[in-house]
Amino acid sequence: MSNPSEAVPATIWIEASSEQSMAVDGPDAKSWLNGMLSCDVKKVSTGRGVYGLALSKTGKIQTDCNVIATSSGVVFSVAADISLFNYFDQHLIMEDAELEQQTDVCWIQLHGPQALKIAAAVASAHSLPWGAIDWMGKGGVALLCPTAKLPELRDSLAAEGAGALSAAEWASLRLEYGFPKFGVDYSAKDNPHEASLDRRAVSWDKGCYIGQEVVCMQDMRGKVKRRLVSASLEGSELPAQDTEVVDTAANAAVGKVTSSSYSVTRECVLVMLSLRASVSRDAALEISGRRAQILWEPATAGDSS
Repeated sequence: MSNPSEAVPATIWIEASSEQSMAVDGPDAKSWLNGMLSCDVKKVSTGRGVYGLALSKTGKIQTDCNVIATSSGVVFSVAADISLFNYFDQHLIMEDAELEQQTDVCWIQLHGPQALKIAAAVASAHSLPWGAIDWMGKGGVALLCPTAKLPELRDSLAAEGAGALSAAEWASLRLEYGFPKFGVDYSAKDNPHEASLDRRAVSWDKGCYIGQEVVCMQDMRGKVKRRLVSASLEGSELPAQDTEVVDTAANAAVGKVTSSSYSVTRECVLVMLSLRASVSRDAALEISGRRAQILWEPATAGDSS
């Protein structure tokens, strides 16, 4: 995997308020959810979480999920713009587990080298479930907070040295590290390889899960038609979503823009691109006549994350 040279400068936090929450309680909670998601849920414990995907039988992404432990089971996030409770509930048959939707809660993400230390202190002070999840390779933690406690949690995070990010700042950070957003950069039409999440959100040594056969076959064949990459773009104007990406050497359209944000740190526009998998890292790319340079690209099949 190729990453930008800049490290996350300090621990920062965002409110992932676009996510819903579901809890699974009971003796079979972990083993059941492990069969539903691409990540290894059995590794989840107090202070340790995982990031994964819920897939259809054909290997298409239904949502991405953050999973952390509770005192009686596990809790996980799902995308807010789709209703997935029935999807999960219909697969809960003989297991000794109970699934319920959670309301009035908010998922919090911390990113940076001090995320673990800060999260441990804040979670302990407020009795919150939490787990380390390193989404971008620079340290990270997910916490779940009752909405009513959010103001005092903000104060606690600030007191511990965690600064809040605006939506635009978060977009710049995730684009710089090639972290795609469900419903923006990829959707239920995509599989893990096309979303460049096959090395970030898929466990390759766990047991069976829904969609596993298709995902494994895709990996063995290595024939991915398209992939997501992040890139820098000259200028300051943000390109519209779905703007065409052109390979000037081949004089051909090779992809499209999925999201963009202006980076104050880099003094340029950062974009997420859905490109043909055959496009090389040093390809001469242009977007509306402006030069684009790939910053991050996914690991190849067979590599570990």
